Amino acid sequence: AARDRFIEVASIDGDLANGDTVVLDDGVAGFEEYAQVGYIDATLKRLWFRTPLRFAHAATTGTVQEVTLTFRQEGVNYTLDPSTGTITSLVAFTNGNAVVMSYRTDGAFGWFRGAGDTLQAFYVPPINDSPDLEASWGDWSGLEYVSGTYSASVWGRKNALLGLQNEVQTYNGIGEASVASLLYGDATEFEPHALVSSGANCETCHTMVGPFHGGNRRDFNTCVLCHGVAGNEDWPRYGTTVAGQDTTGVTIDFRGMLHKIHMGEELANAETYTVLGNSASAHQYGEVVFPATGRAMACTKCHGDSENWFAPSAREHPDQALPTRAWRSACGACHDSDSAGAHFDAMTSGGTESCEVCHGEGTEFSVEIVHKIR
Repeated sequence: AARDRFIEVASIDGDLANGDTVVLDDGVAGFEEYAQVGYIDATLKRLWFRTPLRFAHAATTGTVQEVTLTFRQEGVNYTLDPSTGTITSLVAFTNGNAVVMSYRTDGAFGWFRGAGDTLQAFYVPPINDSPDLEASWGDWSGLEYVSGTYSASVWGRKNALLGLQNEVQTYNGIGEASVASLLYGDATEFEPHALVSSGANCETCHTMVGPFHGGNRRDFNTCVLCHGVAGNEDWPRYGTTVAGQDTTGVTIDFRGMLHKIHMGEELANAETYTVLGNSASAHQYGEVVFPATGRAMACTKCHGDSENWFAPSAREHPDQALPTRAWRSACGACHDSDSAGAHFDAMTSGGTESCEVCHGEGTEFSVEIVHKIR
């Protein structure tokens, strides 16, 4: 389907390898596209691609051909008229060869061509998207934008080189993220994204958030650019050739990941929880001890004065077919034992969670009560 990252084929040529480029629906107008192979699953006969597919491809399309791309640079090999999109070659491309363009456009708010060539706004796939985490986990890929408050953020960094005594040291100058809110659709009032009362809460323990990601990030607002989106996953199979590193269904969404990290050694399955970071570096947290009094039960240590932790917020799109696992994604991050998993399953009927009957606000076993430090 469009926006998927893989196709399944009847057979795979043994010469095909990670990093190769293939063409799908070669010569079919409106469907021909090029993609780089990121991972080959020989068992399932599945080709994973580094980028999402632009179009849907039918099962009867035919062969997927490996191609060789030769880089051509604007101003050296060709000129481009931005107003018309006209390309004029300065050095011949050679007759019969396809021209594959890679380009960036001016910023836009998610508009895409839909059915009947109408403009529609669809959510793009989350980071490192795969079928492992779908709509029930908050992945809204391909669904239309809903009215509400959205945030636009930007951050930057600059490398400073210091040469002294025949050595050169590199220091990162990191800027905090600037955030601007905007209203979309029928929304008339801004609703803040206040899962925690302040990003400064993190610094009571970490002192400075900057050391994460090799010192290339600085503040909470920068973190949530990636880690605040439901459905975001850790480093994927199609992004690495490291053997044996397959963390199926592991999210980098803070709702799940931060709860697990801070639970640390108290997780029932602490030694098997692995997150693949950039370049497939494996991170485990089985020896982490949350220093707060009450350990991971101390929700206010991170959430502060916010009361959003009293119950997980819903992430259900009005057009999605699957109900969201709001309670399981948040509470199941810490309560990860087999018996807890069976309890989640038992309290889910037809995909609908009934957790709030016992654990909702004002109930006998509400989150606020059971997390009270005693």
